[in-house]
Amino acid sequence: MNSLEQAEDLKAFERRLTEYIHCLQPATGRWRMLLIVVSVCTATGAWNWLIDPETQKLSFHSSRSECGKPPSRAWTEENSSSLCCKKSQMF
Repeated sequence: MNSLEQAEDLKAFERRLTEYIHCLQPATGRWRMLLIVVSVCTATGAWNWLIDPETQKLSFHSSRSECGKPPSRAWTEENSSSLCCKKSQMF
């Protein structure tokens, strides 16, 4: 195969690759839009969770679930001693 045939093959390959990539443009646009929407929703939820006054009252360790139950929103310092399980059971 001489260099002229190789150049033609390379140009044909490049045209076919460009055509294939062009056909993928609509699908990649939809995936990008979905990624942007999910990222914005995640960031908004995280921000709201961080600035929530109830979240700020709890320490990290006390915010863990109590014996498999989810922590309540009305958690206060007064009922912190009435945990349903011992510390050794939490881990």
